[in-house]
Formats: sequence, structure tokens, C-alpha cells
Amino acid sequence: MHPGLFRLFVPRHRRRAGTLLLLVLTLLAPAAEVLPTITVGQPQTIQPAILAAAKAGLKSVVIPKGTYRVPAFEGRWFLELRDLVDLEIDGREATLVLDGPGNGFIQLRGCRGVTVRGLTLVHDPVPFTQGRIEAFGADEQHLDLRIAPGYPARFDDPALFDPEPIGYVFDALTRQWKPGCTDLACERIEPLGEGLFRLHWGQPVGPRSQPIAVGDLLAFRGKGLTDIQVADCSGCAVQDVTIRSGGGFGVHEDGGDGGNHYTYTVTYGPRPPGASENPLIACNAAAFHSSDARLGPALSDCRFEGMGDDGIAIHGSFALAMGARGASVVVTERDDWRVGDRLQFIDLSGGVAGHAVIAARRPLAHHRPGGTSRYRSYDDLDRRRFMELDLDQAVPAAFDWLVSNSDVNGSGFVLKGNTIRNHRARGMLLKADRGVVENNIIDGSTLAGIVLSPEVWLNEAGCSTNVVIAGNTISNTG
Repeated sequence: MHPGLFRLFVPRHRRRAGTLLLLVLTLLAPAAEVLPTITVGQPQTIQPAILAAAKAGLKSVVIPKGTYRVPAFEGRWFLELRDLVDLEIDGREATLVLDGPGNGFIQLRGCRGVTVRGLTLVHDPVPFTQGRIEAFGADEQHLDLRIAPGYPARFDDPALFDPEPIGYVFDALTRQWKPGCTDLACERIEPLGEGLFRLHWGQPVGPRSQPIAVGDLLAFRGKGLTDIQVADCSGCAVQDVTIRSGGGFGVHEDGGDGGNHYTYTVTYGPRPPGASENPLIACNAAAFHSSDARLGPALSDCRFEGMGDDGIAIHGSFALAMGARGASVVVTERDDWRVGDRLQFIDLSGGVAGHAVIAARRPLAHHRPGGTSRYRSYDDLDRRRFMELDLDQAVPAAFDWLVSNSDVNGSGFVLKGNTIRNHRARGMLLKADRGVVENNIIDGSTLAGIVLSPEVWLNEAGCSTNVVIAGNTISNTG
């Protein structure tokens, strides 16, 4: 009913009749839709409430204060949120606990303007294990490891751990990554008894080859999943979230128009039940990983420590060239490359050999590669699809040249005021253009603090240009 009609039918001096008519209209009006609500301690009520709120056009959903323990489940992420727009998920007093070592917490896919705020995310049991070296073999090609009480003891279970796990050496006194030691790639696990394993390496790894000793500590990654995935999104945010005992990447943004913002923490989890020592690592892989985003991420005031890999990694992906003819080149197909994108060409020596802009693109249905690639990422060329690109200028690209897209590698990233401490590998590993790296603290990275370099063996592009690095404090690295 039009709002003016009530005043027309009910003059101001006939209030009683107006009241009766209003009552009749109220009774005849359809009932307002009752949205699902979130019940404290019942995790299964969270996703339906979020989806219903988004459908109703609400701008915010509050997860009530409390702990929500999620049993292991079939599938990947506990909350799978797709195509949401302009919604805040406020969990500032809520904690999610995952029982399943192979499960992740949240996936945002195809979302715009969605913010995940304030949640605490914890894996219990922890998705990794640790223990102490009890002995080395005479030839130092094996060692005996005693799993620490309270940590996963099914170390030889392929559902939980890689059959050839990689171990990290920690000093027994400082309980930090031990200087001078390498990652230990185990070839075989031999159970010796309850919580005791003999690890075979295939080469000497003992005190004669590196500063390692009986009593040192080892930690091993488990088969965890990314805790928060931000896939094909734009303008989204992860704000004031804390990840403890992370499963894989803390946050992985993958593809999309990008421009996402992050302020969050990755840190050590609580001591597991029955344990007498604290965790050695905080998550299995990098704290933050960005791949193939059109506009790079903005990370500010993040706090990352204890990761099993890099602090912040930003990159694109290479295509492989099949050859060029004038201003046209055939490459392995990439669905996310567009007309107007800027390309770098890497020749067989590994140097940048040319630049060009995509003028047109078209798929090639029946192209056959003209050889075998040297790169392990392209050992399946016979099963690949290909496309032909018209360029704004000729580039003499030959077979097995690599092609990087400067507009799909996280360019335009901003990293300010972050702290990265005591972890494996690089503090920041950057492969994108037009970035700003300012006023960050990097302390205790086992490799370099800040690295700008592609990694062709991982198919991670490209060669960075126009990056400002200023005012950072780097210590105890390498």
C-alpha cells in the first residue's frame, strides 16, 4: 500500500477508526522473513546465517562470542562463501577450532567487498609434529626421533604426513631454527616403537656434515590446507584475524581483480593436551601467499612468526612459448590473460629478452608442441592447451622461452609496518611490479630478509620493476 493512502482514508480526527484499520492491515500483511541465527557453540549454524544475511541484503553478520569446535568433515573449507558482495563477517569474540588436519577454515570465492573480521582460528590437534633426536647411525645416514608427548605420533601415516617428510632442525636451548642446518629431506620412515621412529636420509646428515647434535629438536610439516583462501575476489579484507597452529598457507589469495587488504596475525598455537613443551612452528607453510592477482595486495601491521616457509610471497605464473612468427607468438593457454596486458619474455639464458603488449588473443585447437620442455612445470605439454597472441611489436621468442604477464602477478602491492619473525626461508619473496615495501621489521628469517626474484623451477613469475624498498629493519637473517 502507498504510504499516503492511509492518511487519505483516515482523517486525523478519526483516530480510533484509523487504529482499527491499521490493525486489519497489519494482520493481512505478509509476515517478515525470519533469518537463520547463529547459535553459540554450534558451528553448523554459521554458514546458513551468513548466506541468508547476504541474500537479504544485510551488510553485517555477527558471530556471537564463544568457541565453535568443528569436527573433521569431507570437503575442504568449513565456510565456503561464494559471490558475496559488500558484507562484513564480524567474529571479534569468536574462536573456530578445527579437528580435521586436512580441512581449512574459510574460502571466499568470487566475492567483492567482503570483510572477515576478528576471528581466532585454531587447529586442534596440531597439523604438524615435533620431537627430539635420540641417536645417529654410525654413517650418519639415519637418526632416531622420539615424538614429543601430545604431538601427532602417527608420523608414518600417509594421510597425515608426506611419506618422505622434510624436517627442520631447532636448537634445544633457544627452541628456534638452528643456524647452519639444512632442511632434512627424509627418504624413508621406519617405526621402532611407540612414538619412536628411525628416519633414513640416503646421505649423511649428522654432526660431521652440519651443526646438529643428539638432543636437538626436529619439526615436520603435516598435510594441511590453506586456512583462508581468497580466490577470484576483489576489494575484500581480512582484518584483525589470528591464526594459530595453521594448516598450510595462513592466507592464500589466488587470481581475481585483487586490491584486497590484510591486517592479521599468524602465531604459535597453545600447547596441545598432554604436551610438556610448546609448539616449534606456527603454521606449515607461508603466512601470506598471493598468486596471479591483477592488483596486488595491501598488507599493513601484520604479525607473522614461526612459519614453515616464507612470510609474504607475491607472484604470477609463467606461460611457455612455443615459438614466434613476426608479431605473433604461440604460448600455453592462460584464461586470465587479456588484451592490453604487458608481457615479459625470458630467453633460454634466464634474462629478460623483450617486452610486448597483447593486441589480440585466440585459442589454438590443434596445436602440437615442437619439443620437450626443460621445465618440470611443463612436462605435460602433450596434454596442454595453447593460444596465439598478436603483440604490439615483434619479439623473437623461441621454444621454451618463458612469458610473464606483468598485469597478473600482484603488481601494485603495498607492504607497510609488518613484523615477520623466526621462520623458515625468506621474510618477503616478491616477483611483482610497482610495489612499496616500507617500515617493516624482519628478524630471524633462515634465508634472506627481502628477495626480488622469479623462481622458474616453481613456475612463479616475474622479474620485478619499479619497487620501492625503504625504511625496513632486517636482522638475524640468512
